[in-house]
Amino acid sequence: MCTLLFFLTENRNKEIGKLLRLLGRKNQDWDEVLPSALWALRTTKNTATGHSSFELVYGREDQQPYDIAIRTIENAGKSYDEILMEKFVRHYQWTREACENVKNANKYWATRREEQISMKKGKELKAGDLVLVRNFSRTKLEPYYNGPFKILKIQFNTATLIDQKTGKQLDRNVHFKNLVKFNSAYREA
Repeated sequence: MCTLLFFLTENRNKEIGKLLRLLGRKNQDWDEVLPSALWALRTTKNTATGHSSFELVYGREDQQPYDIAIRTIENAGKSYDEILMEKFVRHYQWTREACENVKNANKYWATRREEQISMKKGKELKAGDLVLVRNFSRTKLEPYYNGPFKILKIQFNTATLIDQKTGKQLDRNVHFKNLVKFNSAYREA
């Protein structure tokens, strides 16, 4: 965690340095240009999140003098209650959109974690091992896993299995995330 924070801080400092060089004159007036550079960084939308730092901290977009002037022209003739209701609806829509974005990001990272875990599991398994296969069509009293099955062959993140009792090969390969290494001690208990 500490390394990540260090990296993010260094990255932000690099961005500030670039802006100071762009806006200022050769290390002479950096202290005068710094507030403008920081404001530009804080109000620029991030491509990954789609929101600026200012927006994430304060929950709304920043207000430039031009924006305030336009809003007063747009809101001319509306009652205060109508303006508040429109703001409420816009904020509600923004909140729903932000929640949906977070939900999608969480799904993405959960899937990535699951894939990484299943890849690690695949490194633990090898041909000849006995495994149990997750039972997706189980009812209330049926076991969570079927087996044991013997691994015949491993391809990338799937395994070809043979039924121990019948000696028949399963119709299709099974993904590692649906396999559990068989432990005979658990079966006998």
